[in-house]
Order: sequence, then structure tokens, then C-alpha cells
Amino acid sequence: MQTPAIGRIVHVSMNPAENNGADAAPAVITRVWSDTCVNVRVLADSHAVDWRTSVTLWETPEALKTHHEKLISQGVVAEGSRPSGAFWPPRVGA
Repeated sequence: MQTPAIGRIVHVSMNPAENNGADAAPAVITRVWSDTCVNVRVLADSHAVDWRTSVTLWETPEALKTHHEKLISQGVVAEGSRPSGAFWPPRVGA
């Protein structure tokens, strides 16, 4: 498990219409509340300025998607809604 810290980069889920067609964008952690809750400044592929507060941080995009699907099945969020959260980018190279 990775540890969040100010200045680290995570990815956040995005509406593709607000991000030049992409469903995720990089974001800089600006405040750490816990190992799973952060504030971020989103770097969208558009002119949009997006700050998000108290964002749940997941280890992978798949973990975020699984949690979102569980919320849909429980009736907590609407069918067809987009997941909302942040996740660590995949490691590249070694």
C-alpha cells in the first residue's frame, strides 16, 4: 500500500466531456487527511480548474470501480453514475 503525501500525484475519475475524452486525470495531493482521504488539485486536459476535497483514495482504479458497483447494487448511487474518487497510477518500468 502506498502512502499519500503532499505533492504526490494520483489519478482521479473524470467526466470525459470535461477532460478531452479521457475518464481519468492526474491530480496533485494538496492535503492529507488520512491514508485513504486527500484533497487534490486536478490537472484536467482542458481549461477546467478543479479542486476536490476529502476524496477517497483507492489503491487501484479497479478497487474504485468495484466499490462503486457495490454502491449501485445497494441503491446508494444511481445506475449509470460515474465513480468518484482517486487512485494511484500504475507503476511503469522497474
